[in-house]
Parts: sequence; structure tokens; C-alpha cells
Amino acid sequence: LHHLDFVGAYLYSPLAEELYMWAPPGVRKYKGECWKVLSSIYGARQAGADWAKHYAGLLREFGFEPANQEETVWFMRDAKTSRMIIIATYVDDSIVAENWPSKFNAFMQFLEKKIEVTDEGCLQWYLSVRYCYNLDKTRLMAYQASYVEKVARTFGLDPDAEKG
Repeated sequence: LHHLDFVGAYLYSPLAEELYMWAPPGVRKYKGECWKVLSSIYGARQAGADWAKHYAGLLREFGFEPANQEETVWFMRDAKTSRMIIIATYVDDSIVAENWPSKFNAFMQFLEKKIEVTDEGCLQWYLSVRYCYNLDKTRLMAYQASYVEKVARTFGLDPDAEKG
């Protein structure tokens, strides 16, 4: 399993509609000055949707097909060799399962020409869940201790306190 990280993902997304913003204080030349935004930016309401549409377009361009209606899981397979790549995506994070290294490397080269992406290597953390493999990498275990601790602290509980 690979963990892909898209650096500044939203900044690569073309805007679906025209968007303007007030010039930030300290940079305004004229009172009431506003700027036309040329690409999606963090904080814009449609930024996530713009990124999802852009990423979906890249996946389709390379030959992936959506496995579900929400386009959160994508796949590519070679029926003759049983090789496949499965990509699960949430916002700007992706997990990739593959048994097709040559195609995965070609996919990474394709992406690197379009956007800044890094293969974080073997999956260790994803959406606040820690993943560990046994020694021969035949089992994957998921630990949510950090999430449980966060929820406990939210409700005023101390997860580190001794039971009495």
C-alpha cells in the first residue's frame, strides 16, 4: 500500500466559475479593490469540488475507471495478467494498492508532470489512523488510539489517567 500526498492540491485545480476576492489589507492600491482569482485556493467553498473534478480528470486521462458513483475509489486492471491498481481517495489524500509496479511507476511519472505529488511510501498514517504490518507483510493492522484519545479529551476525559 502506498500513501500519495498532493502538495498544494487545490492550487492546481482550475476554477469551475469566475471568482473574485477583496484585495488583502496592506496590498490594496485603491479603496474597494478586488482581484480575479485564477485558480482554486484553500478556503474557497468550491475548492474541494474543483480539486475532485481535476483529480478525476487526471485519473480518467491515465485510464482509471471509477468503482463507485462518488468517484472515491478508482481502479485499473489487466484481465490477462490479473494485474491491478486500486486508488482510494479522500479529499487530497490517496491510498494505492497495486500488484503492477511498472504501471504504478508510469502513473506516478504521469502525475508528476501535471501536479506536485509524492509517494510517501508504505502506508503508515491515513486520516488519523495508524497502520502497521506484521514482519512478513501478510497482515495489516489499523490503530485508532490517537483518534480515541482526541475524542476523550474533547469530552474532558484524560486517556492517560490510571483506572482506579
